Amino acid sequence: MATEADRIAWRIHGREWRAANPERAKEISREWYHRNRAKVAEVRKMKREASRLVKVVANG
Repeated sequence: MATEADRIAWRIHGREWRAANPERAKEISREWYHRNRAKVAEVRKMKREASRLVKVVANG
């Protein structure tokens, strides 16, 4: 299992790689989005529902 330090190191590495390879990073991002379109839509729907529920609770 990855430690927090490992996750931080990968985030830093990823940021540096994306800065050095912007075109390839965009391409990979687009490919990932198209492969996972259904998951992306589901997450967006869940976030909208959660936001709506928070507003309902906040307004009493």
